[in-house]
This record gives sequence, C-alpha cells and structure tokens, in this order.
Amino acid sequence: MNETDHSRRTLLLIVSAIAATAVAALVLLRGPPPPPRPRPCAADTECQVRGVDEWERCDNVADPPSSGHGPAGDATSRTQDGYVCRCFSRQCTWVPGKTCKEALQNLEHFLSSQANRCTTDEECDGYFFRVGACPSPVMMPKSVVGAQFKAALAREQMLVRTSCKREFSNLPVCEPALFRAACREGRCINLSEPK
Repeated sequence: MNETDHSRRTLLLIVSAIAATAVAALVLLRGPPPPPRPRPCAADTECQVRGVDEWERCDNVADPPSSGHGPAGDATSRTQDGYVCRCFSRQCTWVPGKTCKEALQNLEHFLSSQANRCTTDEECDGYFFRVGACPSPVMMPKSVVGAQFKAALAREQMLVRTSCKREFSNLPVCEPALFRAACREGRCINLSEPK
C-alpha cells in the first residue's frame, strides 16, 4: 500500500467520523421524535382496523401497557391481551376490555373506595355517577369530586358504556331518584333511602 492510498483511507476515516458526529449532534439538537398524536374520532369503528394478521390496530396510539407485542409504540396489539381500541373523548385510545358485569363492578368498587368522611351535612352531596337504567345517586363529600376524580370517573363510566352497549340498548328511561345528602356518624348518606 502506497502513501497516497494510506492518506486517502485516513482522510475517509476522518470524514466518516465527522459525519457520524454531525448526525449524532443533529439528533441530540432535534430531540426525540414527538409521540404519535391520537386520531380524532366520533365512533369506535373509526379507531379499529382489521389486518390480514387479525391484529387490531388502535390507529396512531402506542401499545397498551401489558401487550408485549412488537417494539414500543408500534400501535398494534391483540385484543386477547385484554385491551380494545375505543373512541373516548373524541380520540382513539386503548382501554381494558371487560364484560358488562366486570365493568359495572369496577365502577362500583371505584365509587365505594373514595374517601367518605364528613363532619357536617353541608360537606355532603348526591351524584348520579352510576351508569345504567335508573341509577341510584352516590353520596360523598363534595371535596372528593375534583379534577383527578372526574378524570378517573369518566374512564370507568366509559368502560361501562362500551362494555354494556348490548345490555343498555333497550333500557327504560326514568326520573332521577330523589336524595337528601346528610352527614351521619362521620359518613355521607342518603336520608331518602328506605332503611
């Protein structure tokens, strides 16, 4: 190998190193790519696409937490993983798939697990948080019903509505139940309920 070939190789290595450094610097300056934006939707059917491999695609949304399919963010997962793609808050999103009974039980557990402590009647109120035919009001302290609670409640209610579509399709319409919220023995209760 003559001196000219050696100089060319050395120059090529130097140029390659500079190019690699420049590309790395550019990536660092730009930062990571933005996360995919969920697709706007008006109905569940706009979020679900069946492919030849029979995987359900939740359009432009990263995998649900437990799916384990493919690289992170590839937006595919089998429905057998317990998740389904639904239209929620006008965006496609993964939600745990549940039977109607399970979804209703989860909502009830969520409501009953909230703090229910009070000292005066004024701290309590009744809310129609349950979903279904003629839901009974839930008595709880007004202080519990904040933004974080409302977001979690909306998710639980949405799971009931999506899981119980068939069961709720022919429900009767009825008047909201009367209630009288009060604080008794440190808990919010409904004085209008028969004992």
